[in-house]
Amino acid sequence: MKRTILIGFALMLASLTAFGQNDRRTVCFASINKITEQIYRISYKLIDVASMEILDMSSDIIKNGLEGVVDATGAIAQKLFGSGGGASHSPARGTSTRRSSPSSSSTHPAEPEMVYVEGGTFWMGCTDGQGSDCENDESPAHSVTLTSFNISKYEVTQGQWVTIMGTNPSKNARGDNYPVTNVSWSDAQEFCDRLNTATGKQYRLPTEAEWEYAARGGNQSKSYKYSGSNNLNNVGWFSGNSEGNTHPVGQKLPNELGIYDMSGNVWEWCSDWYSNYPAAMQTDPMGASSGSYRVLRGGSRSSYAPNCRVAYRHYYSPDFSSQFLGFRLVAP
Repeated sequence: MKRTILIGFALMLASLTAFGQNDRRTVCFASINKITEQIYRISYKLIDVASMEILDMSSDIIKNGLEGVVDATGAIAQKLFGSGGGASHSPARGTSTRRSSPSSSSTHPAEPEMVYVEGGTFWMGCTDGQGSDCENDESPAHSVTLTSFNISKYEVTQGQWVTIMGTNPSKNARGDNYPVTNVSWSDAQEFCDRLNTATGKQYRLPTEAEWEYAARGGNQSKSYKYSGSNNLNNVGWFSGNSEGNTHPVGQKLPNELGIYDMSGNVWEWCSDWYSNYPAAMQTDPMGASSGSYRVLRGGSRSSYAPNCRVAYRHYYSPDFSSQFLGFRLVAP
């Protein structure tokens, strides 16, 4: 009769490591269970200490004994706490001159459906609609002017990813209409490069300003706290309604521009290096010229409601991936 014996708890138990300028910290809880002499189960959960949000988790079967356990724990430690540093290449950003009309219909099976976002001026950061939930790095609120652009109606799906990349890195829920997950900022850049080669177009990650402007509804904004509503349950999957699962794109209501899932479901990478906001007015800002962490926006299916606000900012190393991270695209 097989017995499952707990042989270890706290592979990096309560190991804290600093992430980012705001001393954001994470803690990893892990366990190793012996199933047979040669088969073990390794599980871990990475938690953001400040928000208590689950950032990554996994449970894997190791079939080659203790040697495999040693290799697997080393790989987990390297993934979660290794030196992710800055990427060696710069973000794949387009020029500041963008076409002021909607893009043509997509022709390649991996191309996303795009929504036209007319340019304009808005207040970025901790505005009145965000209430008392604002974090320090959302201030100062500042005026930003953007040229028109197009943004994908949905998060990039697993079907689109597989069409370009050939394999599916996603964990948790899997299916063609689910957002692709477990992708780093660097992975998203590679997807853009390959999609652009296949289509001859100029897809890229949104700048943080473009992302927030689109999430707020552009020049149609009604100043909601979340993207499309003050009631997050209507527009997003988060810890209060997701039942711990990623959901297919486009199942909740869209925002004022017809864009889906910009609050919740999966965190979305932006092109910018994470940095403090300036107080001065900006036009088509591209973010800091260098840094250690890339910006994430929107919250995920494990996020508490305040982290799904249109102004909330998050960040990670450009080489970090997790089942809660995805992205969407913009184009001229």
